Amino acid sequence: MHIIGQRGSIRSIVGLVVAAAAAASCSSPPTRGEFGQNVGVLITDSPFPFDQMARADIYIVSVTAGADSGAGGAQCTNAIVIATPGRTIDLLALQGGIAEQIGVAKLPPGQYGAVCITIDTDRSSLTRRDGTVLTSTSSPGINWSATGQRIIKTDVYQPIGVGASYTSILIHFDVGRSFIPAADVTPPGAAGWYYYVPAIDAFDPTTVGAITGTVVDGQNASAPVAGASVRAMVGDPTMAPDTWFVAATGATDSLGHFDLAYLVPSDHWASHGWVYTIEAYPPRTLTRAVGRNSGVTVTAGGTTAAGTIPLN
Repeated sequence: MHIIGQRGSIRSIVGLVVAAAAAASCSSPPTRGEFGQNVGVLITDSPFPFDQMARADIYIVSVTAGADSGAGGAQCTNAIVIATPGRTIDLLALQGGIAEQIGVAKLPPGQYGAVCITIDTDRSSLTRRDGTVLTSTSSPGINWSATGQRIIKTDVYQPIGVGASYTSILIHFDVGRSFIPAADVTPPGAAGWYYYVPAIDAFDPTTVGAITGTVVDGQNASAPVAGASVRAMVGDPTMAPDTWFVAATGATDSLGHFDLAYLVPSDHWASHGWVYTIEAYPPRTLTRAVGRNSGVTVTAGGTTAAGTIPLN
């Protein structure tokens, strides 16, 4: 059974999945069938930080889940196919916690530590705002490191438990970490080209949290800043920012608001002494310094307000 094209917040999507499954089973809640437990499969993305891009189209062939949590290659061991959307999804349409359902499947109860996604690079592309389409064969284009279908093992920070009740598996693409301008690597590549380095996570959406806030112009009456790039960084706040790593990327809307969804809770990093720091970068049309708000706490299932971040 596949339910395609439903959109909304992650909470409403889970509700729609449950309602659809109930309608298919005589209006009763989803329960374990002769094969296993109903599991919803969703796909989403953070806002794209590159303001010159209009679309990021990824062709999703299939999604599989398995118990293997090891690093033994990209292929999931003893994996079960849980979604076969066979279509292109514009990741830039999935922003600020928006998700799109791509399938409903049944899985035996247990812990799933490996989720693999197969994409078709030949049918995937980036589209600039001027209408230029970047593909594996265009020039400039995208270096996918593989042609045709590519199997990618997602990052699963915590095994996803499938039990007696309805479960959702959320696959989170981070476009800002996945498409790297060739000019930014060492040695630099040709201008206009991108390298694809997949940054894809898989979660039970109830185990992750979100950070929201607003970016303003600290030199202009705190006017909202649209198109600012926002990054959730993780690291030791007593160390230099270049020792931190990027956990998620996003961008502000026309009101300067941002929403970084699907973040691992802060207690996951606590034993290392690491915390979340939100960094805001001005758009290219505005000459301002980077704004930061350190020590933002993320809780499972919660949304943390980071407040106002000024660019001075």
